[in-house]
Amino acid sequence: MSLNPLATHPSIVSFCLPLLLIAIAPASLAQSITPANDGTGTSITPEGDRIDIGGGQLSEDGANLFHSFEEFGLSEGQIANFL
Repeated sequence: MSLNPLATHPSIVSFCLPLLLIAIAPASLAQSITPANDGTGTSITPEGDRIDIGGGQLSEDGANLFHSFEEFGLSEGQIANFL
């Protein structure tokens, strides 16, 4: 009969679990901007902490410019720059 090493040594789990959570936390905090594939022509160009957003579609009277996103999120210090 073999014993599960994690069951016999709970201190391993107590030590490793916080390390794992710390390792994956930065990845889960990252945000992104994803243009929608809906014909508006929105384009995204990352430039360091600045994200340039171009393209888009003009309204019929040309007074408004529309962009469409599947996801829009910024991390602290990032800038969305609509061109």
